[in-house]
Amino acid sequence: MKKFLIKILIWCIFCFALLCILCIYLSQKQFLPYYSNSMSMNAKLLQSQNIQNKSLNIIAIGSSITQDNLNSDVIVQHFGNSFYNFSSWGTDISETRYFCEYYVSKYHPKLVLILSYHKDFTKNNIIKLPYLPFVYYPIIKWYYAAYKTVIELNSAINDNKAYKIYRNNREYITSLMFDAYGGVSLTIPKENIEPRRWNDSLDFSKTELDENQYKELDILAKNLHKQNIILVFVQVPYREDEIKGLDLTSLYKHTDKCRSILSENGQVYLNYATDTELSNIGYFVDVWHQNETGAVQLTKRIAHDIDSLGILKK
Repeated sequence: MKKFLIKILIWCIFCFALLCILCIYLSQKQFLPYYSNSMSMNAKLLQSQNIQNKSLNIIAIGSSITQDNLNSDVIVQHFGNSFYNFSSWGTDISETRYFCEYYVSKYHPKLVLILSYHKDFTKNNIIKLPYLPFVYYPIIKWYYAAYKTVIELNSAINDNKAYKIYRNNREYITSLMFDAYGGVSLTIPKENIEPRRWNDSLDFSKTELDENQYKELDILAKNLHKQNIILVFVQVPYREDEIKGLDLTSLYKHTDKCRSILSENGQVYLNYATDTELSNIGYFVDVWHQNETGAVQLTKRIAHDIDSLGILKK
């Protein structure tokens, strides 16, 4: 029995040593940790571990709409550099609430910015990361990443192949070339824009929205209000040639519902869905994601309206 226990102990020490070696190797090779089933989330978690601030005045959170359409330079120039964009691809409103509440508890912001479009209110399946706080502990994060990478090896390898491309190039709509504040500015040449995404349908009546997502927005708005944190929830513009001539009944129903939720909870709703200046065709890389020029114009408008409402001083 004693020999058996010694063998078990030796085996455990050996496995732990291998894990340590793997951790060191992964960290030195800029390997993307496989924290979740979202490459974008994994990349953002990796970068955000370098934040030096113990608190942030403004945080942004949401899907790729917040990541790409909110220009960091404009926010920083206008409100100061106590800011970070924690957004990642594909997060629905329930996932946005989950991650937002963690970052609020960690950084205690005065204002939360969420840029959104109607499809954020459909249900997605990004892992909620119940171990999220551990990602930010230096000793633990690479051990867990190594463990997850081993058990999800094929997915981790595929993500890293793509990440090597996306982390250094802003000419992909899937770019993960983050600026210092977690945002992505898309500079996609016209000839490189994907026809499939450029021609994507904007028929609002065909998108089935999840009622539970509105409930999640209500919970988030209510929780932030209780903490005296301002939530500015932004409906982004859609490309002018796509929205022109459409039956907008379903869109107006959606925006009215969002406005009602925000208003009832003492929060702010900014709706630019059909704004003629911001929907300029030259500002987009598909129907709802904006290029750098469009993101700058949109963010300037957001900053202006925040000032006009007097909800946050510079």
